[in-house]
Amino acid sequence: MTTVEPRRDITVSLSPGDDAVATAPRIVNGLTVRPRKKVNLWPYGFLLLPDFAVPLVIAGLGMRRLLRYLEANRPKS
Repeated sequence: MTTVEPRRDITVSLSPGDDAVATAPRIVNGLTVRPRKKVNLWPYGFLLLPDFAVPLVIAGLGMRRLLRYLEANRPKS
């Protein structure tokens, strides 16, 4: 008969309040477990747009980028 031991969760921390604690590996039942990477879903939003809206979005993003470039390279007065 197989026995299942209870889950023991031990967090490895460097110091209290350290940002590295969130990405530090955790030890669960003697195995090292790393947290999953977060997936950015915004690039996949273009797949849900209707066909006529895609050129409008691309034009809007291009115009925004052009305006940021022109403002950054504006001559100083």
